[in-house]
Amino acid sequence: MSAKCDFCSAADPPWCYPAEQFEVPAALWGSVGAWSACEDCSALIDTGDYDRLAKRGLASYGPIPDHKMRRVALVHVRQLHRQFMRARNGPRRPFG
Repeated sequence: MSAKCDFCSAADPPWCYPAEQFEVPAALWGSVGAWSACEDCSALIDTGDYDRLAKRGLASYGPIPDHKMRRVALVHVRQLHRQFMRARNGPRRPFG
């Protein structure tokens, strides 16, 4: 099984970002260690375009026809990305 981008699930991400472990108990989310990123997601991270990064990540789940559910899901993706930004502890580096 190949690695996937932790932001959009693209196969074989060339980059990773070191990060501290974190938990979001109320949302049942968490992360252990570095996050992998494809070229497109890495570019969005490095330019600070977290709005487009969240929308790109949400699009990887497929169409969400209910607009209210889409807004709720986007809020959760943005929350997870904010946790990543806080936990990140270094520049990107080659994956693997």
